[in-house]
Amino acid sequence: MPTVKPESELTQEEKERLRTYYNYKGWELYHGQYECNPNISQAKHWFEKAAKLGCSHAMVNLGSIHEEAQEYEQAYTCYLEAAYAGNKQGMYNVANMYHWGWGVDQNYQKAYEYFFQLYQEGYDGTAFYMGLYAENGFVAEKDYGKAVQYYEEGINEGDKYSAANLAKMYCDGVGVEVDYEKALEYYMLALVRGDDLAFAAIGHMYEYGDGVKKDLKKAISYYQQGAEKKEENCMEALRRLNNEQ
Repeated sequence: MPTVKPESELTQEEKERLRTYYNYKGWELYHGQYECNPNISQAKHWFEKAAKLGCSHAMVNLGSIHEEAQEYEQAYTCYLEAAYAGNKQGMYNVANMYHWGWGVDQNYQKAYEYFFQLYQEGYDGTAFYMGLYAENGFVAEKDYGKAVQYYEEGINEGDKYSAANLAKMYCDGVGVEVDYEKALEYYMLALVRGDDLAFAAIGHMYEYGDGVKKDLKKAISYYQQGAEKKEENCMEALRRLNNEQ
């Protein structure tokens, strides 16, 4: 373990080593590393020690603990402190809080300001939000052309939600010509990347024959796969089909 001198006597280099150690110790406990079970209370203890020494990553981790416990106001406070310290993850999380209204009043403008700054700095995940804001006109007039461009950027970054949203635009003909082939391609990509909601979308396409040969067995198969992952739309589709029989 690093130096145990009183914190008031530590040099900046010693503080850096110590807060890195504290944060890593908390991370191990938080994630249950090395075959141990997660210990949230102990993880919180170490994150707080690291945060006291100015570790913005620890503030983000503390915020995550509060957010998982649905203690959104405390989570927001932690993320904001990290954001003030220049932590990009903290900024991204603050933007999310404003976007969804968790722990604060929903404020699309404030969320967008954070997302836009991070987007300009090339932060992963923000192209999706830029597309979402352009598509829905949360802070300015809708611009479907820009939405498509942003979603394509997000897809190139590996983002599953960008793929799903662009798929829906092609499926519904929003801002683009209806193209079920592209819609299915992007839904499949979102599915491969872990977006469980795509099971419902693909199942719907096969159930109703949207751009594909109508195939109820395939539709049910996708719904069942989604239901196994507790995806609500898939479970509802299966209940509906059972009632119709």
